[in-house]
Amino acid sequence: RVVASVVPLAVDTSGPALIAAAEAGARLLKPNREELADAVGTPLHTVGDVVRAAEWLRAKGVAAVLASLGADGAVLVDADGVTAGQAPVATPRSSVGAGDALLAGFLAAGAMGPDALAEAVAWGAAAVSLSGSQMPGPADVHRTSVHIHRRPDPARPLRARG
Repeated sequence: RVVASVVPLAVDTSGPALIAAAEAGARLLKPNREELADAVGTPLHTVGDVVRAAEWLRAKGVAAVLASLGADGAVLVDADGVTAGQAPVATPRSSVGAGDALLAGFLAAGAMGPDALAEAVAWGAAAVSLSGSQMPGPADVHRTSVHIHRRPDPARPLRARG
C-alpha cells in the first residue's frame, strides 16, 4: 500500500499504476486519452466523456487530472471545475514527447489553474511542431495560438483515433 505524502506528486503513468496513484492521493495525474479510457473501461468520444472519466479518478483521491488529448488539446479537471485548452499546429511533425512537454509546461507554470493549462498546451503544441523526440525550448513556444475555454462544451466530439 502506498501512503500519501505531504510532498505534491505529479504522476504520468498508465494501467493499474494510474488508479493506484489516484488512490494514494497524488496531487496531479496526467493521462492521455487512451490511458484515461483504459482506467474507466470505456472509450472517450466527447469532452464530456473525458470530464466524467477525470471526475471518476478525482473521486478516488487525486486532486487534479490533466488529460492530454492530442490534436484536441488538453482538459484540466480540479476543485475549481473544468478548463480546456487547444493550440492549433499548422504542420504537426511528431507527437513523441508532446505529453511530457505538456506536463513540464504545466508544472513550470505553477501546476494549477487556467494559466498553467495555457502554458502546458503551448509547450505541448511546440513539441508536436518539432521532428522526432526533440523537446521544445523557450523559442519554440508560441502562447498567442493557445485558446482556453473555462466552460468547454461537454458535447464537443473528440477527433477519431487513427
